[in-house]
Order: sequence, then C-alpha cells, then structure tokens
Amino acid sequence: MDVIFEQVELEWYPRVREWCKLPYPGHPKGCPMYGARPSCPPEAPMIDQILDLSEATYLIAIKYNVKEHYDKLRRDHPNLSEAQIRIPYLWQGKADKLLKDAVEMCKRKVPNKLPVYRPEANGVNVVAMMARLGINLTFPTEEYAYRVAIMGTRKKGKLRDVFHG
Repeated sequence: MDVIFEQVELEWYPRVREWCKLPYPGHPKGCPMYGARPSCPPEAPMIDQILDLSEATYLIAIKYNVKEHYDKLRRDHPNLSEAQIRIPYLWQGKADKLLKDAVEMCKRKVPNKLPVYRPEANGVNVVAMMARLGINLTFPTEEYAYRVAIMGTRKKGKLRDVFHG
C-alpha cells in the first residue's frame, strides 16, 4: 500500500464545501449526502472549528489502484456493463479501510492527533494540497484514486463528533 504522510499547511475555505453540489453521473444535484447528515455540508463544521490550526497538521493519503479493480471486475463478472463496473462504491469501502489502516499507522508517529476522514466536507482543498505534493488528482479517475485524511490537534472546547471514520 502506498501511503503519503506529510506535515502540511492546510489550504481551506468555505467555498470548497460547495463542490459537493456539483453534478456528476447519476447525480445531477451533486452528492446526495449534502444536507442529509451532520458530517456533510452545510452542517459540518469548518476545519478551524475542529483542529487547532496553530499546531502541526498532517495529510495522510493512500493510493488505490482502481484500474486493477475495474479489470478484476471485468474478468470475474463479464456480464456487468462498463457503467456498473465503474460504480465508485464498489471500491470505496476497500480504499477507506486502507486509509483507516494508514491513519492508525501514522498515529504511532504523531500520537494524540485527531483524524478527519473527509476533510473536503470541512472546507479543506484536498486537490490543491495534493498538487503541492506533486499529485494531480483527476475526476473521474482511470487508474489511481487517492483517499485523504487530515490529522491534527483537536481544538479545545466542545464540538460534537461528526468525524467520518
């Protein structure tokens, strides 16, 4: 498993959360979870309400080979259409598990840090941050997908737990 673990300066702003409303195949109004659960915009708190941004923050990412996944589905299920093969939720669970494993490994290097598993919902511009690391994300992906988490020091004070993971 390819794991990226880097201390980063977060790039974040509220408009990132609007990306959840952009249309994509099968979802003309964007993500169906937008406004449907507290961990998603617009109710999800901004990252500065979750993490103390005066402390070190870290980006953890895993690289998942979706091309290999698609090829395996084609071999194992020849009757599936190309649209069925490319349904994201068929690979996202496995990729999310790999990300959680990577986060646990990284927690040993920087203990007592709080992971945020879907930082875009909290305004973090993951696309720009990955580009600064030399990784240009493409949508939809044809070969590799990246799952990204942010880790940092939990902000003091009360905050309901709305973290994804």
